[in-house]
Amino acid sequence: MHPIPVTMSLIGGVISAISVLGNATEMYLHGTQLWLNIVGCFWGILVVMFLILPTLYPLELISMMQYLQMRFGSEGLTKLCSISQMLNMGLYLGICLYTPSLALSSVTDLPNWASIVCLGLVCTFYISIVLGLYFITSVVGISQAQFQRLNSVRSLKTSQGLCVMFFIGLFILWSLFYFTGLVAYAAYADCDPLATKQIEKADQIVPFLVADKLKHLPGMAGLFVAAVYGAVLSSVSSQASAFAALVWEDFLCNWIWFRKNIGISATNVTRLLSAFAGVLGVGLAFIVGRLGTLFQAAYSISGAFIGPLDGLFVTAISAPWVNKKVSINIS
Repeated sequence: MHPIPVTMSLIGGVISAISVLGNATEMYLHGTQLWLNIVGCFWGILVVMFLILPTLYPLELISMMQYLQMRFGSEGLTKLCSISQMLNMGLYLGICLYTPSLALSSVTDLPNWASIVCLGLVCTFYISIVLGLYFITSVVGISQAQFQRLNSVRSLKTSQGLCVMFFIGLFILWSLFYFTGLVAYAAYADCDPLATKQIEKADQIVPFLVADKLKHLPGMAGLFVAAVYGAVLSSVSSQASAFAALVWEDFLCNWIWFRKNIGISATNVTRLLSAFAGVLGVGLAFIVGRLGTLFQAAYSISGAFIGPLDGLFVTAISAPWVNKKVSINIS
């Protein structure tokens, strides 16, 4: 594929509604130190470009977990890592679907559950017919959804170039979201809408800002909500597609029945798996609202499920003496 659309897809897949609302909320609540996360992202891009991609890209894999099978020769480890990433994807889908309900409920009378269900149905249909250092390593380097993008261009050099263009886009957009949080803080420094019960959750501060300060501009609230929903659609579709690829490649494609009917079954099963991921995201969206702010929930879930995979992949690539079994000598 051509690098420009892949770069746009990479940015759209990583920068979701969680970034639009969550990053601004964290800036509003806790101050400007969060911007230094972008500095860590620079080092993370270098790890992806010069450690992870040179190892994984030449292998022409579909599921990045196949590398662990080749490296350690352990089917159990490979499947455990696939399950861990799928659990993370499921919960991430829940956060993605829950996030825009906060924006919509701030500017309309539509309840959260209605927004979640409606968006979930739209995304499920859509994905069924369309085939800091830690953050970047996890969300770009050790992510099936981004691996598929980075692996879709003609050469390793082009794939590494995508990382540079992605970082530039990330820097610009995240900075914009952070400044949005500062604007909200400046606007409500003397009267916090959360303290006065004008909003129910801190993550509603940016939609409230739009509805409150830009209400003199007709259609602005609707445009903002549409932008948030558009960001969700790109993230949900990429995560659901990656979910389907992991399940198919790591669990189903070697079954006897699927091997005999590979041409028919692959397309139909991956569509069903994508639809299942969308439905799963709807269910989990009703849970993530209890996990704190969007930023905290997203990073907590990623840390629990993807953090161990970061260590495993980096160890596998950079420590060739580590094998399937490791003995510990305690003297």
